[in-house]
Amino acid sequence: MKTILKILTCIILSFNFTSYAFTSTGSKDITVIVNAKVGGTNYVRSNLYIKALSDAGYNVKEINQPDTRVAVTMFNEINEPTVMTYVSNQPTIYPLQASSKNFVMIEMAQPMFICQSKNFTKKELYSVGIGKQIPQTSFVKLFKSLGYKVKMIPYTNSSAVYKGLLGGDVDFMVNSQSTSLQFMQSQSGKCIGQTLSEEHLGVPSLEKTTKLKNLPVLYYTIMAKNIDINLLRKDLKQIIMNNSEIVSYHKKIDAIVLNEDYKKELQIVKDSEKVWMGK
Repeated sequence: MKTILKILTCIILSFNFTSYAFTSTGSKDITVIVNAKVGGTNYVRSNLYIKALSDAGYNVKEINQPDTRVAVTMFNEINEPTVMTYVSNQPTIYPLQASSKNFVMIEMAQPMFICQSKNFTKKELYSVGIGKQIPQTSFVKLFKSLGYKVKMIPYTNSSAVYKGLLGGDVDFMVNSQSTSLQFMQSQSGKCIGQTLSEEHLGVPSLEKTTKLKNLPVLYYTIMAKNIDINLLRKDLKQIIMNNSEIVSYHKKIDAIVLNEDYKKELQIVKDSEKVWMGK
């Protein structure tokens, strides 16, 4: 496993223009599967790692596959040292569950937001725009705890949900942090809560408001196979905490960077998988 350790240590130190001795793994090649649409958050973060590997002088084979089902199948079947930047927490849809054999770390976390239009009026039944792959069960329970009887209106993606709220087609939206912040900045309404356990970006915690636990949160993870997980994790943790480009990127998107031990991070992801499955 010496070359992978060598690769990842060079990533860390290439930004500091110093040298560091890696342990060789017998191969100078590494495959990085980028499960993201070009230009999106996951695409940007993935390319920070790819750039670091390339700058260190190693042969990076990049596979860009925005279709999560195809990306997961690739990851499951590949037989070479491979890293995948991942964001899905839905193993009932995509056949990949976090385990000690493939989970490296949580890179960052972002909550889901509940927002309402400034033209919001009281009624008996409210409509909620939500992405079709977001677990509706958790949010129906959440709205009930807030005192709202709702019907969920599924949309194809985050952008469509946003447009639905702006157009008055729904009363609420459940959406990602980036889209929700865009909504607040447009002064088209307000976000009444988010799913992290503490207040985030001035928006109150729905856990504190409703007393519900384990609400849906997006955990951006790094998965790997055919690699020493412990060595990979150690080096990637150093990169995330000390690399100026990645630190600046996390600040720019207001991400929460976790710094827990391995067992706790793995358990967080396993619990999150259950939530996203509607359990």
